[in-house]
Amino acid sequence: MIAQRPHRGIDRRTALTTVLVAGGALAGGALAGCTTPEDRADDPQAVRLQAAAAQAQDDADAARGLAVLDGAVAPQLRLIADQRIQHAAALSDELSRYVQRTTSVTAAPSSTSATPAPLTRQSLVEQLARSAKAASDAAVAADGYQAALLGSVAAATRVHAEVVLG
Repeated sequence: MIAQRPHRGIDRRTALTTVLVAGGALAGGALAGCTTPEDRADDPQAVRLQAAAAQAQDDADAARGLAVLDGAVAPQLRLIADQRIQHAAALSDELSRYVQRTTSVTAAPSSTSATPAPLTRQSLVEQLARSAKAASDAAVAADGYQAALLGSVAAATRVHAEVVLG
């Protein structure tokens, strides 16, 4: 006579069926919440990331332009320009990841058609302060990595305005 093993709960077939059903339910739930990259491009967070990247690029361009005009602080201005370029790249990379497609950074459209005021150290400080405030506001509206990235950009930009040029 062959000794039978004692029954230990769930047989193999029941376990496999349970795993397959649970996995299907999880996959179905995940797919129901999916959006296309085009849907995410108009998402408020994508718009905030795009705006922050464009502001970083604008700040870098302004700092480089002022470095030519104001030799007394040219090294500090080049540092600001280089770091704001890095901010623009990091924000653009995160935006691309967020919408799952390659994007390019474009300057934010100007709200006025008037000739811009001449670039001065004070006007750059004010521009950097506005950029820091906008990145800070975007960080508050974000979560996770994006909040940390935007908060980091806001803090660095505030240091540029208040410490490096202040």
